[in-house]
Amino acid sequence: MPGYQHQTKIPGVINAHSKRDKSKSCKTGYYRESPYVSALADPNYPYAVYCDGGWVQLGGTSAATPVWASIAALIDISPWCAAYKSKGATLPQTLYRAIAAYHSYVYANSPQVLPDVTSGNNDYTNSGYTGGLYPATKGYDMASGLGYPMVSGKSGHDWYVVLAGLTQVLCHESATRLKTVKVSRVVPDSGKAGKRANVVVRGTGFLPLTYADEAQTISGHKVLDTVYAFCGTTACKVALPAESARTVQIKIYASSLWPSRLTHADRYTYRR
Repeated sequence: MPGYQHQTKIPGVINAHSKRDKSKSCKTGYYRESPYVSALADPNYPYAVYCDGGWVQLGGTSAATPVWASIAALIDISPWCAAYKSKGATLPQTLYRAIAAYHSYVYANSPQVLPDVTSGNNDYTNSGYTGGLYPATKGYDMASGLGYPMVSGKSGHDWYVVLAGLTQVLCHESATRLKTVKVSRVVPDSGKAGKRANVVVRGTGFLPLTYADEAQTISGHKVLDTVYAFCGTTACKVALPAESARTVQIKIYASSLWPSRLTHADRYTYRR
């Protein structure tokens, strides 16, 4: 097992079927496990492919593998990787590192990034084998790997901000800039209570992509509202909702997953 696969935070990476490798050259103590990932491969539900002047139907690895190759190419040239100036976004090392870092998000009840396959097994029943030796389980398993691709995150709201999908997570994990979101100032930092306020939130790490950023207004530990943020890399335009007299904090999220930390610099006061 290569070091990048030995991510014990990923559910199932070390499982009842994991085999020990006692050789001196093995640093992880286990043999490599496969598959890494999955995609639709059922020939009964095939892909339509235009080839040699006509349409044919394909299934199996011959279809799933080029699908993943296409996904990798699209991720590498995506606006997300361009904004982050990512390097090695689609390498196996990045994949396993990212899933380990965000395992609770990937394997939450609402599927994102790599929706999990949790039923069935990899029996090849045409051969007559139905022993179910490698069942699909939560997280990694030797039937479906880490899961199948959700290339872009689905919208968490009807009108703004996409949630982080495979593209965003891999590009962020391999980022060489904008990886940390930080708020340094709110301009203006106060206004009249009961009125909406247009402010500029200055800082670093914001994503200059449409529907990539959102702003939360927070009072104490309570989220008062969540609105879309129009961002460049160092400033976001935010329309704050009307609130009663109080001081709120403004947290900026990049793709609903990477937030700024709350500090004194992100405060806005609604005056009486």
